[in-house]
Amino acid sequence: MTHITVEIPKEQDLDTLLALFRQMNLRITISKTVEKGAKDSKASIKAIKKQLLNKPLMEKFDKEAIKKAQNWSGEHKKTEMLALIQEMDIQEPIENLLAQLSK
Repeated sequence: MTHITVEIPKEQDLDTLLALFRQMNLRITISKTVEKGAKDSKASIKAIKKQLLNKPLMEKFDKEAIKKAQNWSGEHKKTEMLALIQEMDIQEPIENLLAQLSK
């Protein structure tokens, strides 16, 4: 099992990340740091946990079940993927990104 720690500076990015994790049927453990002056952090943690528990986790990874759940046709739309890659306009080498994520 691999563990990854992710710091999310913007609260609105959490919803997007949780949706992605739910699609991938990943197990999620949350520990939230409380900033000075933060008001009801326990309430927001409860909301996050409730959101995560809405969808049960699979016991083991089954890529065929995931493909079926996501209505994957088995074909990639190459032109759309290339357009998305161009739109992201990543300037740094992937090695730098991976090194930053592993710190």
